[in-house]
Parts: sequence; structure tokens; C-alpha cells
Amino acid sequence: MHLKTWLNKSSESERLQVADEASTTVGYLWQIAGSHREAGAKLARRIESATQKVTPGRVVQAGELRPDIFGAPEPSESAA
Repeated sequence: MHLKTWLNKSSESERLQVADEASTTVGYLWQIAGSHREAGAKLARRIESATQKVTPGRVVQAGELRPDIFGAPEPSESAA
């Protein structure tokens, strides 16, 4: 799932939980989602892990954030 889609579908509480779990801010997540910033490899993995924990049915995969590092996820993996 794209980060922008995840942010739009998530409650403020979910956004705050994911930001906290990923050691970042909701504002920075929005900057990444809007292509104003780029997540580093470690942050991309933390975002994936945090979304898996907070919203297991809606996961932002590291490959969605950084396909240049992790490779693009399979279509079935990113379809959500």
C-alpha cells in the first residue's frame, strides 16, 4: 500500500502510533508520502514494521517506499 493511501485511510491515532513506532513524526510521514522527502532504508523498514503492527490489514511495504533498495513489491503484496 502506498504511504499516502495509508495516511488518508488511517485515523489520527493510527498515524501517531505508527510515527511513534517508526521513530519519526506524522509530519515527516506526510512529507515522504508527498515526495518532498525520501525515506532511508532503515526508516522504510521501520515504517513497514510499524504499519504491520498497528494496521495488519494495511501495510506499507519498504519496497513501496524504496523500490531502488528493496525492489518493488509483487502486485499481490501491494494491492490493499
